[in-house]
Amino acid sequence: METISKKVVLIEFGGKKYVLSDEMTIENFLSSLGFDDNELVLLKPTRDGFALTLR
Repeated sequence: METISKKVVLIEFGGKKYVLSDEMTIENFLSSLGFDDNELVLLKPTRDGFALTLR
């Protein structure tokens, strides 16, 4: 049996879809959106990836 792993992750936020490569961390992604390190967010699994919401 062969295991297939994704090389990208899809994140939806604010009506837009973002594709994160393997090298991009969630911390770097949130920083690029203007969030600081103390901001609480929720990543909810979806069919295609994750939905990002503020807590």
